[in-house]
Amino acid sequence: MPSQIITRYASILIDYMKANGLYTPAVLNRSEFSQLKKIEGALQGQTNVTISRDEFAELLNRIDQLTVKPLQGHEIARHITAAHLGVLGYVLLACPNLGAALMRLERYAKLVDRGFFMQIGMSGDVLNISWPLPPDETYKSLYAEVGVGVFVEFARNLTGVNQSVEAVYFVHEAIGDPQQYREFYGVMPHFGHAKVGLDIKASNLNLPLRQPDENLLSILEQQAQLALKEIPSDDQFLLKVHSVIISMSQHGLPTLEDVASQLNISGRTLQRRLTDHGYGFKDLIERSQLTLAEQFLKDERLQLIDVAQLLGYSDQSAFTRAFKRWTKSTPRAYREKLLKTSAQQGV
Repeated sequence: MPSQIITRYASILIDYMKANGLYTPAVLNRSEFSQLKKIEGALQGQTNVTISRDEFAELLNRIDQLTVKPLQGHEIARHITAAHLGVLGYVLLACPNLGAALMRLERYAKLVDRGFFMQIGMSGDVLNISWPLPPDETYKSLYAEVGVGVFVEFARNLTGVNQSVEAVYFVHEAIGDPQQYREFYGVMPHFGHAKVGLDIKASNLNLPLRQPDENLLSILEQQAQLALKEIPSDDQFLLKVHSVIISMSQHGLPTLEDVASQLNISGRTLQRRLTDHGYGFKDLIERSQLTLAEQFLKDERLQLIDVAQLLGYSDQSAFTRAFKRWTKSTPRAYREKLLKTSAQQGV
């Protein structure tokens, strides 16, 4: 079930390419950039076409190959506008303050990214925001950078304040010159971290926005709610359940009741809705474990016993048996394949 994003958001790539002289007939005629024509066509037709995150990430890698220096995601994020986010963008613009905009982002983000899931917590006077990896997806460095960069840049556009964040976290190592990250975020990100996220001062939530409009906000939210209803329930519900399981699994295998509590529903309701969609809770747990296992196996610093323990197995042999049941391969052979593929792609 690949996560989908709307082509209007994907058009930020076209805007970046045009601004940097990369959107040329020679490039557009290359087969590896065929998705750009799909994005352009969808925009001209004002249709709500989507592309997969994998396609978006692949376009990012192709654009990176066109640039003289290594591409960093915030360079693309600088081009974000409300138009790229469709009705969500205009909902955010009409909010009274940054806190209200963050609440609407969490509520309506699936209008832009079907697999969007955001976790928010507090540590003292700091707000912790993170984005767990969607199910059945491998980590994509540039995609993560664009997403975090868009969040920060759009918040600055909304408030008119070039505020710094308290901390930024990426799973991958720095791409190119690390100093460029500091110049954009105001701090040096933590690379090689276990999550993608950022911390901001909770007081920033009170920052007023530049174009608040209570009446317009009410009208736009009605449109957003109607649009949400048009998204297949599988896209919304199952992806959110997967994301919750993946996030909670990093601290031990969650129970059905644990996940249900995180989703603010009863265990019985969760079980019934999963059954309605043709899934069992055990199946989702195993898929989530496989997603995490793939992330861990890509990290050569982790021994196989470390991976087993991170996934909650008491010994490596039990993990190996489970992994073979999922993939028909041993963890060692699977790791070698993953690393070989990454090397070939220059990741």
